[in-house]
Amino acid sequence: MRSFILSLLLWDQAFGLVEEFEKKCLAGDGLACAKAGYHFKKTDTLKAYEYYKKGCELKEESACFNMKTYDPNDVYSKEVGKALVPHSDKIRVCYVPQIKGKKFSNIQYKENFYKADFTFRIDQQGKASHINVKTVLDKKFVDCAKNIIAGISYPKPEGREHVHEFYMLFSAFE
Repeated sequence: MRSFILSLLLWDQAFGLVEEFEKKCLAGDGLACAKAGYHFKKTDTLKAYEYYKKGCELKEESACFNMKTYDPNDVYSKEVGKALVPHSDKIRVCYVPQIKGKKFSNIQYKENFYKADFTFRIDQQGKASHINVKTVLDKKFVDCAKNIIAGISYPKPEGREHVHEFYMLFSAFE
């Protein structure tokens, strides 16, 4: 069954049907919106949700059914997470200078990890603000991490600003 669905998606792409679904959706065809949403459900969940939502607004039952499987906050949070992933190594670099020169041989296993909790808002332009970092790590780490988070371009939230939370664990042996 999966290969059949994959074949249909490849067929749609090969013959430009995805673009056709998008055009028809914009023109007010709810079924086309549902089909466009289905196409994007594995590759771009935020886009899929937007197509399902539009299809539902156009009274397409299948779009409404599929839209209910998505929590827009979860969908958007996943997109924010994708934007953060390429920058996680930069945040880790903020931490590494703190462990250089320290001896950790006598530290118990549970003490070899440090947690940093991050909370921030994303405005309508996709910019982070009100960045809060809770951790036992020093101010130098916090300032460095805040600068990295503030410099990332996030997907623009639909409707209103979004509050995003995540955490990272840092090992004494990084």
